[in-house]
Amino acid sequence: MADPVPLPAYDGPKQHGHEKTDVRPASIGLFGLSLLIMIGLVLLVLDWTMRRFEAAAERVDRIASPVARNPAPPEPRLQADPASDLASM
Repeated sequence: MADPVPLPAYDGPKQHGHEKTDVRPASIGLFGLSLLIMIGLVLLVLDWTMRRFEAAAERVDRIASPVARNPAPPEPRLQADPASDLASM
């Protein structure tokens, strides 16, 4: 059988320390300000990037869809005037 592990000697209650200083408010403010600046920069870069992508897409896709020119369906149109058809019934 295994030998029992001896327990360490009890020296009484330990005195736990505490932090001597708090976080400086200037550090928190500086972090918040730099975070806001970074968010603003990211938004500006994203806006610039999207504008470039949109301009490139407009240069490439100049041909409009044939559906955009004529919203009516192709011939034969099965029901040209649904309201008058309903009234005649």
